[in-house]
Amino acid sequence: MLAEIHYEKICNYISDAAVCRICNDDSNDIPAFKIAGNEMDITAVGGTVVVTLSMEGEKAASDQSWCVPSISGKTVKLTLEKNTALEGRTALITVTKGEESISFPVTQPGNLVPTIKTEGVEFDAYGGELEVPVRNALPFSVVVKDDASWLKANVNGSTLVLVAEKNYTRSQLKTIVKLISEGLESEFVVQQSGLVLAPEKSSLVMYNKGDEATIMVNSTLDFEASSDQDWLTITPGEDFITLTAADNSGEPARTASVTLTSMGLTSTINVTQRPTIYSDYLGSWTLTGNNNGTPFSYNLTIAESVKGSTYKVNGWGKSILATGGQYDLTAVFDEETQYIYITQQTNLGIFSDGGGDYTVGFRGLIEYGGGLSFVGGSFICYMGEMQRDGSVQWANGIINVGGQRYQLVGSFYCIESHEDGGTYNFDADIPYMFAPTMKRSSSVSYSTLTRGINSSKKVKGFAVSNLQAQD
Repeated sequence: MLAEIHYEKICNYISDAAVCRICNDDSNDIPAFKIAGNEMDITAVGGTVVVTLSMEGEKAASDQSWCVPSISGKTVKLTLEKNTALEGRTALITVTKGEESISFPVTQPGNLVPTIKTEGVEFDAYGGELEVPVRNALPFSVVVKDDASWLKANVNGSTLVLVAEKNYTRSQLKTIVKLISEGLESEFVVQQSGLVLAPEKSSLVMYNKGDEATIMVNSTLDFEASSDQDWLTITPGEDFITLTAADNSGEPARTASVTLTSMGLTSTINVTQRPTIYSDYLGSWTLTGNNNGTPFSYNLTIAESVKGSTYKVNGWGKSILATGGQYDLTAVFDEETQYIYITQQTNLGIFSDGGGDYTVGFRGLIEYGGGLSFVGGSFICYMGEMQRDGSVQWANGIINVGGQRYQLVGSFYCIESHEDGGTYNFDADIPYMFAPTMKRSSSVSYSTLTRGINSSKKVKGFAVSNLQAQD
């Protein structure tokens, strides 16, 4: 009886190479002669492989010259040459003892084209050292093409070590690196960015009454900053500068130039400090405030009325009066103070419904006699001032009544009946509003709001007063 031959498959992955395998045939004729163990580490590099048999052999032979076997007792040692070809190869090893034998194949993977395991290689202007893993089977060499002096390349096992010098120019550097292994080659691009000295903005408008602004600076290396005007001072940071403008109230606009320098590079920021002008208040805004502690917001549009002097204000409220476009408020621009004013307005037009005709007005309210009262006359309801961040802070007007000063608690649209003189308000408009803030909005959307006149003949919760403003 022939001995049974046991089948074994051994797999080992080395440097992403294909695995080698040793196996025997599946003959069942020699049960006592089989592979008992192995020490496998087969790559394209070659080397030694040890196979242990279940019984001693006498001779070992290979059908391929690149795989040379030797035998000592139960141990078969295989010496493999390196495989420089891309294709793998197989040798058949036969071990005999007397009339008994066992055969098994040995497969050696081929070489690999050496390639980097990253998508690309890029240095910043600082340069430095970068280790790049390489997918390879056999040792490889490296060549930097075009003799690029700014880049050095060395090989450490399966790692490519790249060293880039500092790039003191604005120009991007680029070269090609070639990897070579036994005639197999690959190439990749190495880039290095130039020096960067780039402030986030090249121009800046600053608030007339003194201002402070921080500008981020993207700079590869350390930088210096200077101002050509004494009124504009600079405080530098690691990646920013803070500009501080002195108070220029009541004076015309003035300009300054800030210069940034780094290793011969120069960037400039043009700074203008100017008063608030008429056009600064034009546009779409969101007005936010509190109605007795409850937050609310209005969508406002401030449009030109008399250029340089007055505006049309739409949206100071949410009723049909505030948003319909027929009863826009008039706001005044004061060039000297740079403020915007909204005054009490008593005749904005005629509103008509099934109940008759009404005169539309915009009235201010004060706390008086334990309640709220309208105040007659002409006075400022709200005064707005442009802030450093481009928002507008409104302040409630102050009036004198009977020699006593009162601050308005709010202002809103009202209608006065032509039939009985009764005054009414709209549910959608808010009576209380202290010191609202107005910020620019990218777009304004006016929703269609249902008009809700209070059922009370008099303004709900308010006592209509004949008090007259003294100034």
